[in-house]
Amino acid sequence: MGLKKMKKYLLGMGVVVLFFSLCTGCAREMSRSNPLDPSNTLTSTSTSTTSTTTANETAIDISVNNPDFETWSGGTSFTNPSSDSTYTADTWRLAWTGSLPCVVSREGTLKSSGSYSGKITTASSGVSASNFGYYTVYAGYAAYKGKTVRMKADVYCSVANKASIVLVPYSDRHGFERSAYVALANTWTPLSVDLLMPSDANNLQIHFGCGVAVSNNEIYIIDNIRLYEVTP
Repeated sequence: MGLKKMKKYLLGMGVVVLFFSLCTGCAREMSRSNPLDPSNTLTSTSTSTTSTTTANETAIDISVNNPDFETWSGGTSFTNPSSDSTYTADTWRLAWTGSLPCVVSREGTLKSSGSYSGKITTASSGVSASNFGYYTVYAGYAAYKGKTVRMKADVYCSVANKASIVLVPYSDRHGFERSAYVALANTWTPLSVDLLMPSDANNLQIHFGCGVAVSNNEIYIIDNIRLYEVTP
């Protein structure tokens, strides 16, 4: 092969190699950007809204308060419990103003975590309560005086714009902070509320309830309660 022909041959081979390298590089780049590629490290992941914790939240252990309604030592259904005195789910009591014939029960179908949730079903007649609160008392409140405490929970209600979660720093139930009301009926709604604990707080009640008039045939369900200390 002559010198001139050799140069043309080598030049042609170089173009082929360069073309092959570019195509290979393009294929690799396309592979990395393909969301269906299992080796793609940038594929999105799903995160449960109810379990999301932000960087400035430090979890407070409230396991003793039965926050997921898994423990019902005294029974699993309570018809017309006494206001402020009958324990239903362990550590949980129901209080109200007015008349509230109802059933407080363990719910195994509608729940957002674990095996059970706490459910309040108002009677088909005779309900005339102006409000109610289903609550537990956190004994370790004193360590958080002067600090911001955040409550999160999942709520399901048969009616909209009635139910909320509430943090109450005094035993006579003044000075509380309330979350937004549940805006949609018959769907799980994550709620959150912050409370700056007063220096003279003598209690911390964790409430779920209705802050407006309660009616017949209404259902209120609470689950997956969490408590956090929030730092700036």
